[in-house]
Amino acid sequence: ATQADAIGAGNDIITNADRRLTSGDVAGAVDVLSGLDPRLLAVFQPWIDAARGYLRNESAVNDMTMAVIDGLRQRMGSADAG
Repeated sequence: ATQADAIGAGNDIITNADRRLTSGDVAGAVDVLSGLDPRLLAVFQPWIDAARGYLRNESAVNDMTMAVIDGLRQRMGSADAG
């Protein structure tokens, strides 16, 4: 592909990633950006790395939240039975 083709395709990918971010889809934006031409991907790599860290943290928080909710449900169920 020519450099102009890579830039045009990159612009489409970046626009799609921006739309996903606007709707709160960080994982989707990361996935879309991974399709960039390697010459352009290097520019976004720090952001992609940070976004992946954010997603790991978000997943951990969601797991902890579900554990707390499950624990509360079990306690409330025990209180209702007594």
